[in-house]
Amino acid sequence: MSRIPQFDQDLLELITKIDYDEAFDVYYRRVKPHLIGFPKQVISEWLYRHDNFIDRFGHHDLLRWSFEEAIFTTQDIFEVNLFPSKKVSVLDVGNHIWRDQWIRESEPALSLRNTGTFPSPIIIFKNAQEYVDHCGENHIGPYHLAEGHKRWGYMNAIVNYPERCDLIKPLKAEHKVYLLTMNGNM
Repeated sequence: MSRIPQFDQDLLELITKIDYDEAFDVYYRRVKPHLIGFPKQVISEWLYRHDNFIDRFGHHDLLRWSFEEAIFTTQDIFEVNLFPSKKVSVLDVGNHIWRDQWIRESEPALSLRNTGTFPSPIIIFKNAQEYVDHCGENHIGPYHLAEGHKRWGYMNAIVNYPERCDLIKPLKAEHKVYLLTMNGNM
C-alpha cells in the first residue's frame, strides 16, 4: 500500500499572504514563479482573495493542477454540481441580489447586471470525483464548483427572478470558466 506523501509545506507558506494588507501585485509577483500554469485570475480570485484556501485545498498537490479556459452556456453552469448541503446556502446568498440594494450595486453582482456575465470566470473541478474536500467528502462529477459560489448564486437568482433584479442587460448566452484538473494525490 502506497503512502500519500506530505504536501510541500514550503509552497504552502510561500502562497500564504504576508499580511492582510499585502497588495495583489506584490503577492502575484512573489507566487507566480512557483505556480506555473495558474492563470492570473485564478491566483487573484482564489488564492489571494480567499484566506481559507490553504485550509481547504492545501492537502492537494497544487503543482499537479492544470487549468483550461472553457466556454459554458448559462444552462451548463447550472448543471455544475455543488455539495447538497452547500447548494441551499449558495442559492440563498444568490437571492440577495434582489433583496439587498448594496449587493446589487457591488461586485460581482454589478458586472453580472451590467455585462451579462461574470467579472472573472468561475473555477470548476473537472472529473474530480476521486478527490476529497477538506471535510473528507468526494467532489461530485463530472463538474463541481470550486470557486465562484456567490457568482453562481447571483446568476441563478437572475435567471429565476429576472423581474426582481433590475437587469440593465440580459445574461449572455455563454460565459468563460476555468476547468481545473487536479491530477496528483487524492
